[in-house]
Amino acid sequence: MRKQITQDNKLKVSVRGGFSDRMKIKPVNTEMQLNTLDERTRIAFINGINLAYNIAFKETDDRVFYDPTREQRFIKSILANVYQLAVNYNSSAIYSESKFFECINETILNDDYDDVLTLVEYIVNTFNKIFGGTYHLDLYKHFNGIFEKEYVGYRFVGDRIVPITSEEEVAELNDALKQPFDNVNKHLNKALDKISDRTVPDYENSIKESISAVEAMCEIVIGKKGTLGDALKQIEKNNTVSIHPAMKEAFLKLYGYTSDSEAGIRHAAAIGGSGASFAEARYMLVTCAAFINYLKINMSNEK
Repeated sequence: MRKQITQDNKLKVSVRGGFSDRMKIKPVNTEMQLNTLDERTRIAFINGINLAYNIAFKETDDRVFYDPTREQRFIKSILANVYQLAVNYNSSAIYSESKFFECINETILNDDYDDVLTLVEYIVNTFNKIFGGTYHLDLYKHFNGIFEKEYVGYRFVGDRIVPITSEEEVAELNDALKQPFDNVNKHLNKALDKISDRTVPDYENSIKESISAVEAMCEIVIGKKGTLGDALKQIEKNNTVSIHPAMKEAFLKLYGYTSDSEAGIRHAAAIGGSGASFAEARYMLVTCAAFINYLKINMSNEK
């Protein structure tokens, strides 16, 4: 059990990039946090949630956001769905703000990293659902900034926290998820779900969904159903989108890898095996997202 922060604790100075850090006198942690979270990071999460809560429910300049029913709906949602407490949504009873923060602060300061990330993910998504596009703070971007600054090996991609450490990878995935094509997004979201499941990750099916997203995008380009291999050949034949021959061959080989009856994972007979790794699943997810973005941009340019 980690020690809680109280007024009795002696406060310590810790500024990333500050004098002590730069001079390596008291260097701030620069090791990537994957299976643990240090105290500094946990406090940053608490501060991030407090900032969001205050913007939503406490700022009173124009009262644009303040609505006591929204505040109670937010608190009840966290208590009921994260902590599994009995909550009466139809009751006019007021649930204590102080008790609410006591619960989440206890979790963030003392619980395992996966419970903390589960809580942060749910809180950020609940804010987004309640306020939609009217909220003044992009919490996904805000918490990604915290993850980056504190060397946390996870990022929000869409509405999920996933183990992706490169900002370029995050950008490619977020751009791909903004496609106006439902079938492409469906496969990408499934791929994210399966790679980001911290209890039972399913790398084989994540790879399958990634390549299926590319296949769905290629079908949109050619305007009909078909396998990825056939679609790429059709795109080249019709010159629908300009694809360099080397790029086409690379994706045909990737498609072949995922379709291989022994080593591949695309067909049902091989799904669920132990062959695929996180590194392979991440590579396929990012590569497929980048290719989807490439196809979309070039479709626009060809019109």
